[in-house]
Amino acid sequence: ESFDFVILQLLLSIVGGPAERQATLENARELCKPGGHIYISCSGVSADINEKYAALYEQDKALTGEENTYYSRDPETKEILYSTHHFQQQELNDLLTTTGFENITIEQVREHSSRQKNEAAYFFYVSAKCP
Repeated sequence: ESFDFVILQLLLSIVGGPAERQATLENARELCKPGGHIYISCSGVSADINEKYAALYEQDKALTGEENTYYSRDPETKEILYSTHHFQQQELNDLLTTTGFENITIEQVREHSSRQKNEAAYFFYVSAKCP
């Protein structure tokens, strides 16, 4: 079965590492009808507007092995729940291009953090055509 459009809302930021992000987009491309569209929202690198994110990126860099990625943890037990990756715009564009999407439009918006309502964060809103 295929669809006229596919939506990935904040999924790409928490699906895993680079291989899992690529596989997620490949799967979305396969589910999307030729000429259909994909719509994506994901977290953007926010170190310059939120010092807590800057600290998280630095704290977990050695563990994740990746820039702008940190582990989301249980607030009480500090147990690692999942990794969270914040994209740079070019990185996101390259990932979509490599996966075969076309006519890529990426808008960066400064908003409130999805988990911390009183803190700033960047989000990307993406639309692209499925090949």
